[in-house]
Amino acid sequence: MITKSLSILALSGSLILLSSFTPTNNDHPTQIESAATDNCDKIIKFTASKVRKTDGTEIPMKTTLTIFPKKKQIDLNSEDANGQKGGFSMTIESMECSINEKMDGGYAVYKCTIPQGDDTAKKMTFTLKIIDGKWTAKPSEGEQTESSVTIEFDSFETFKDAEKS
Repeated sequence: MITKSLSILALSGSLILLSSFTPTNNDHPTQIESAATDNCDKIIKFTASKVRKTDGTEIPMKTTLTIFPKKKQIDLNSEDANGQKGGFSMTIESMECSINEKMDGGYAVYKCTIPQGDDTAKKMTFTLKIIDGKWTAKPSEGEQTESSVTIEFDSFETFKDAEKS
């Protein structure tokens, strides 16, 4: 029972990335700022096998983060060690991106909303950058909490719009 509760807690933490969301109305235009790199306009799919809590504890968690910049959408899907799955989509409200051509440097900051189904949305901002040679997603500075997690990705793929939707 405790193991199942911990798995559900870990899955929830992974899917939320951070817990300090604020309700908002979803009625403002999207701004996307990017350097002159094609990678900021491509679909990028990141995969990970674990997430790390703020105390350094690693939790086995298959995670896929797929960014669709032209659709202004990010999909986050996870599966814990017990096979329990979850996921959600985020709407990109603004993006600052400078990922280089080789995908071995740069960063992206995404300000997103997660629709709640009742005309409200929760805000979240996260940063995607290389840390210790791996692409990593974590809450942006000032938004990290005790329940925040960092996702260190094992691999990534890029796609043109026609290749993946």
